Amino acid sequence: CTLTIQIMKKILITTDFSENSKNAAEYAVSLFGIEDAEYMLINTYSEPRAVTTVVVSLNDFLRKESIDGVKKQKEELLAKFEGIKIESQTYYGAPANTIKALSINESIDFVVMGTKGASSFENFLIGSNTLEVIKNVDVPILMIPLKCAYAGMKKLAIASDLHKLNHSGLINPLVQIAKQHNAEICVLNVHLNDTNYDEALEGFELHNELEGLEHSFHQEVNSDVANGIESFVDSANIDLLAMVARRHNFFERIFTKSITQELSKLAHFPMLILHE
Repeated sequence: CTLTIQIMKKILITTDFSENSKNAAEYAVSLFGIEDAEYMLINTYSEPRAVTTVVVSLNDFLRKESIDGVKKQKEELLAKFEGIKIESQTYYGAPANTIKALSINESIDFVVMGTKGASSFENFLIGSNTLEVIKNVDVPILMIPLKCAYAGMKKLAIASDLHKLNHSGLINPLVQIAKQHNAEICVLNVHLNDTNYDEALEGFELHNELEGLEHSFHQEVNSDVANGIESFVDSANIDLLAMVARRHNFFERIFTKSITQELSKLAHFPMLILHE
């Protein structure tokens, strides 16, 4: 008799009860499935900074709205996805701090956030606290734009600078998704000038990480990293774009140079942020 142990993924879904967060929740369940995943739906709330009086009554109101909101959205997900394992919770405080604590205490595998996409990019970046979560939470973060409906996972891409990974297993979350959906992984390098691509690949050491999976390597020569990524993702019909958040390298090339202009070019793609 052989005992098979199923590894249950724990997915943390953030919501503010908007259409984009509801869309992200449904996208996440469609992506990760019902059998081998359990979900935690959370909403965070705090009083506006400008409020200096009647804070107690306002907090009570916000708390009730939060509790009622997550309960309603949980019921909607239960009705749409029969058999889903999901719990809902309400928390007081900043989203990034709450998500960071939960990711550690609850052993979360993925964090899911809805974004409004390029049409409302300031809200995508600042209003939803997305950037703060990316900077402070080390768990893989899945960002889903409002108008992006789940349509399967056939081709995944990881945008990389082709530098040696600091530790093995960094791209395991992407590999897990690829295996679950029998998807191809495309490794993309965007660089300023032509390079010896074969030599660059020798230092990247991704072949072992991708063993047994259909995968390919691609390069884009472009002075604008975000433009190069966007061009490839569009032309290759990529379903999910993964990027490695390096502290002082590739990722900061996007975030430090005119954040709005750069990331707004990618805000309409589903993105998986992996942390090094």
